Parts: sequence; C-alpha cells; structure tokens
Amino acid sequence: MIVIAFHHAAFDRSSRPIFLRDLSIAYNSDAPLMIDQSVLNYIDYSVYERQLDMTKSRDFWNAQLDGYDMESRLLLPVDRHRLSKNQRSGRASVAEISFDEHLSHSFLTYASSHNVTPFQLGLAVFYTFLFKVSNGQQDLCIAGVNANRYRIELQDMIGMFVATLPYRIQLDPTSSFEKLVEQVRALCLSILDHSHYPLQQIIGSHHSPAFLETMFDFITIDSDIEHVELDGAMLEPLRLEKVSNIAKFDMMLIFLRNPSDEISFSLTCSQDLFDETTVQLLAERFSYLLHQLFEPNQTLSKQQSLYQLSIVLPQEHVLIHTLKTNDINRSQAIFNTVPQSFSQVAFSHLQKVSVELDEQALTYGELLFYVQQFALLLINVHGVKEDDVICQCVERSLSMVIGIMSIQMTGASYCPLSPRDPSQRLYSLIEETHSHIILLHQLTQNKFEFNIPMIDIDAAINTEKMLNDINLSRLTDVTMNGDSIAYVLFTSGSTGTPKAAQLRHRNFIEAIRSISEVGIFTEKDTVIQMARCSFDAHVEDIVGTLIVGGTLVMLRPYGHMDFEYLSQVLVNHQISYMQSVPSLLTAFLTHMKQNRSVYALKTLRSLCSGGETFSSTLAVLAMSCMQETCQIWNLYGPVETAVMTTYLSVFRTMGTKTIPIGRLLPGYRCVILDDFSQPVFTGEEGELFVGGVGVFAGYLARNELTKKALVDIDGEQFYRTGDLVRFDSDGLLYYVGRKDHQVKVHGQRIELGEIERCLLQASSDVSHCVVV
Repeated sequence: MIVIAFHHAAFDRSSRPIFLRDLSIAYNSDAPLMIDQSVLNYIDYSVYERQLDMTKSRDFWNAQLDGYDMESRLLLPVDRHRLSKNQRSGRASVAEISFDEHLSHSFLTYASSHNVTPFQLGLAVFYTFLFKVSNGQQDLCIAGVNANRYRIELQDMIGMFVATLPYRIQLDPTSSFEKLVEQVRALCLSILDHSHYPLQQIIGSHHSPAFLETMFDFITIDSDIEHVELDGAMLEPLRLEKVSNIAKFDMMLIFLRNPSDEISFSLTCSQDLFDETTVQLLAERFSYLLHQLFEPNQTLSKQQSLYQLSIVLPQEHVLIHTLKTNDINRSQAIFNTVPQSFSQVAFSHLQKVSVELDEQALTYGELLFYVQQFALLLINVHGVKEDDVICQCVERSLSMVIGIMSIQMTGASYCPLSPRDPSQRLYSLIEETHSHIILLHQLTQNKFEFNIPMIDIDAAINTEKMLNDINLSRLTDVTMNGDSIAYVLFTSGSTGTPKAAQLRHRNFIEAIRSISEVGIFTEKDTVIQMARCSFDAHVEDIVGTLIVGGTLVMLRPYGHMDFEYLSQVLVNHQISYMQSVPSLLTAFLTHMKQNRSVYALKTLRSLCSGGETFSSTLAVLAMSCMQETCQIWNLYGPVETAVMTTYLSVFRTMGTKTIPIGRLLPGYRCVILDDFSQPVFTGEEGELFVGGVGVFAGYLARNELTKKALVDIDGEQFYRTGDLVRFDSDGLLYYVGRKDHQVKVHGQRIELGEIERCLLQASSDVSHCVVV
C-alpha cells in the first residue's frame, strides 16, 4: 500500500494524473525523472502571474457582476434560517443518485452533439434547477470550480491552479433549455481567459459574498489514473469511506463521471439550513429534472420554455389533483336561498329562541313575523325589488338582525356600513352601491346628512299601521334563486377606491353547509356575535346561525371590547360557539386567565379564529383556557370565497410549530401556482387560487377588477386570492403572506399603497412616504 499526501496549496485535482504518470515512469525505468529546465514550472508561473497586467480581467469581472447584489442569497427552500453568518456547525446531509446507463449516454451524447463540455451542460441543468427551487429567481450567481489551466504550457504542470469563480447568468424564463445551454457555453468560454484573476479582487470589500454559498463542480475520473503499474504490480485506488460529511457550503452539487462513462451526482447541504429529508427530496427533484431533459424521446422538454419544466414529483401531482378536485361531485342543497332556508327553519322551530340581547329575546316565530313585516314595508312603501342593494348602518342590536333578514326576504342585496367609518367614506360607499335606501336606528341617525331616504328599523316595526297591514302574499311574488346576490361587502380600499364583493345566495348557503358538515357549528349551538359588520364573519354569525337553526346571542354596542361584560354573557347564555380575530381573542383570553375567570369558557364547544395569523402562542394560550371538550379552530377565507375556505382543528401536540390554515372545506377546491402559472411543489410558496361552491360573482360595477380576480382554470372559475401559501405532504395548507402590499387589521383588508397615495395627495409638503 502506498499513501501519498499533498498539501492543497501545491497540488490540485488535475495534478494527480500528471504525478502518477511521472511516478510510474520513474519507478519502472529505475532512474530519476529527467526534468527539462527550459520548461516553465509552477514557481516560474506564480512569478509570471504576479507580473500580469490584470486591467482587462478586472474590467471583465466588473462587467460580469455589474448590477448584482453580492449580499443577495438564493431563495433556496430551507427549513430554517441561519441566525448569523458566522454560525456554522459544518454538519452536512448528502444525497447521492446515479444515472442509469441510458441517461448517462444521453447526457454525454447531448454534450458532444452540441459542442459543450459535460461541466457546461451540468451547469445549465443546475441553473434550471435553481430557477425552479428558488421560486423563479432569474439573476443567478453561484461559485464554480475552474481548472484555470488557460494556457497550453500549464496543461502538464503540477501545482495548485484551481480557482473558485462566480458564474453569473441572467436567465430568461421564456427561453428554452437549448438556448440556456448556448448561454452557459458562452459564459464559460468568456471566463476562461480571465480565470486567473484572484477571487479576493473580484469580491472586493465583500468579506462573505452570498454566491459563495452555492457551489457547482463536475469531476471526471480518467481511466489512466484508476490503475498505476509499478514494476509489474498493478495498483488500484482504495476508496475510503468518509467518517463524516462536512458542509463547506450551504448547497453543493457535484457531478461524477467514472471511466465507464457512468454519471452520478451528489447534493451536499448544510444541516444548519436543511433537514436530511429535504436534501433527499431536492435530490429527487433534480433527478426528475434530468430525466425530463435527457431521457430518450424527451426532445420536447429541451424546447419548452424553462418555466414549463417541472420538478413536481409524480406523487405530488396526485396530491395537487386531490386539492383541485376536492368534493367535486358534491350534491346541491335542498334550499339554495337564504329566505327559503330561514323560513323552513323558523316554521320547524317556532318556539325556539332565535336571537337574544341581554334581557331581550325573540323566538323563531317572532323573528319571522318581524322580518316578513319589515320586508313588506320595504317592498310596498319604498319600492325595494330584486337586485337592489340596500345599505344598513346600525350598531349591534336585534334591529341589526331584523334588518339583514328583511333585506334577504325582499330579494335585494344586503350591504353593511360600519358606524365607525367617517361620513365621507359612508357617502362614497352608498354612491358605489347606488343604494336608494339606508336602514338605520336611533344610535346611528346622526351619521347621515345625505339627501337619501332613511328608515329607522325600530320605529318602523313598532308602527301600529304596519302591525295591522300584513299581506304575506306579496312576498311570494319575490323571485330569486341561488344565483341572486345575497350580500355585498366592501373589501380593502379603506382609504382609496373600495371594492364591493358580491356573494350569491348559493355561495353562502353552501359555505354554511360546509362548515356545519365538519362540525364547526350546528343547530344545537348558541352563537355569540363578535365580529364587526365590516368583517364578513358577522354574516356567518348572524345569517348562518339562523339558517341552521341555532340560537344567536347579540352583544350591546362595543360589548366585544368589555371583557367583564363578555364573560358574563358567556356564562348567562351558556355560549357554545365563539369566533374572533386572533388579536382580540388573545387579549380576551389573557384577561380571563389573569382574572381567573376561565370558568366562563367551560360551555364552549367550538372556539374559532380567523382573519389574521393564528400563532402558536395563541394556540397554547387557548388550550390552557379551554375544556378538553372544546375544539379550537383556525379558519381562513377571503370575502370573495364566502365566509371560510379552509379549516384546522388545533391540537395540543402542535407545540410551537407554525399553525397551518388547514384543509379545504367540503365543496372547495384550490390550486397553488408560481409566478408563471405553474403548479408548485411541496413546501414551495405560490399564490392560492380558490374554486368551488364559495367563489363570488364579482365586484360590483368593477368589471376590470373582476376579470383579474376570476381566473378560468380547466373550465372552472377560480378566485385569485393574492395570498401566498404552501402545502405539505399531508395536504395541509400554510399561509406565508401577501403577494401584494395588503395587510389585515381586525380582519379587514387594507391596501398600504392606497394609504401612501392619500398621504402624498394630502399635502404638497409630502414628497415621499412609506407605510409599513
């Protein structure tokens, strides 16, 4: 056995065959190797290189990296982020995959026929892969190993010539892989004449440029160095197993070509950032990409646009298909309008309490009476007809419930106006809806000074004439169906032009049906109404409870902020269902715990939260306050998809992990697409498109916005949410953030850009502003 050790400062990979050849010649001839003193040696070259004029090379690298942010990192699908640049454990996870004979042959044949080296071809594949796993990042710069033997005199010299260099490419997603190969070939050839330029000079003052964290190399093992003959004895290299793998980079891809022209690759990733399962999955994706490009009869893939190439694995396609076709053969509800459903429930439970507020209460029979009475007033006296939009601005009260249900009875659409909004905004919303009537009550009469008919709900239902003049036959003349608009809700546009989302009766009926099917709330529940009327959850609380046959408990104005009062209501009315935004719920539960009042929560069967991010901290807090019989739900859904889209039962074993937004409700479907409208893979973030029973009819009088929001996917309409999500291998969805600059405040979507525009227009003294 011969063990030879070299210092890396004097010996690179290309020096190995030269040394073994010289060793074999010297040993077998039993004579010292004759060295031609006139031939350039490594020391001579090092002196020569120091004297080189580096001006052209410096200009080349400046141009090569012009406009590139040295500190920007590739958006790799990491499992966690490094807290500090200096925090490195050196631990690595390695995944190795070998090509089969046909794939190896196809890869090498393609390289030969296109006049590129295997290194260049492998680099082109790696660029494509990085483009896909980085969610479409196009300006890619990674570190590559260059032999740096750019002169003929250096080919036969032992020394350390290898250079680590930045390989930057600005990739065009619409170009083909073949075009990319040409681009990479040109890049590598241009680098060849400037590979001797020191890396330290290239990176300048940047001590740890981000491109050095991703490395590529292609190693070819020649047959003449696999066997060395010394005096008739044939020596073979002994492969030593590594005791442990060391991560020198965040990600390193190395191709290996053996003397039999068989190719394999190894993907080495830092355990500081990646789990072992993630590394294995990334390697499988890279292998899948290679098979698309180089399997026989796959010429189409090389001509497709790069963004059309997929690294979604076959088993993931099954999961994606499941999300897209969830409950697609769902049967229709027996009643598909709110009045039909409410009337059927009311006649079945005439003596059951339908709604309560402190000491006041109405049975279903009484509520139906007042609703029909007021609906007839709207039709007979005020000329309300189907397809009208009726605005209502009232505080929490029994009048709010009567007003909403009466509007539904007339066939008109309900549009809530918040008493908290300034008069100017209220006026603009009324104009937007073309509403010719406003419903209000004593507490909100002073909000309006507009020249438009206003009806005081309390005064109207107590009018003696109205009590005597009831002709229910007029209600039978109201024609509506599941496609009629049930309600209109304004979303975003809190400071600029608002958008009025129109929800059909069937959207709402099916959404409530879905929520009931999974047990979130049922006809046996007593529901406390927490949401403000500017938040779509109030429609679910009020109308949803009444069409399933539950009991609704209203709070007095601002009652949701009075935690002592709220806890009394929970106890006195034996509340079993409660829903609130996470911020308010956190404050309320903290108060209850600090004041040792959690006993007030003991009757809760279902505690729901939505409209904001549900944190693991809130999950722990809620579980510490609730009885084990209470289910805690994280709900998600934009206004445009009717109430809720996904649900998750939060359980104790989740610990401090990120809380998912869960699974699709029955009847809902979704696709998650990248910026090029391609399906994303497991763990990759993409924009959520929602289809199924809840998709809205469009924005009122905003056809251009509707066209952008509603997208046809395989013959079905999907709503473009603007929300970025990802899904895991179990099909659970996770909320990541917004694609635009919207935020949510108490469940209400706010456009930060609109606030910025208003600030700029407010004063000539404001030239620039940013809202964060």
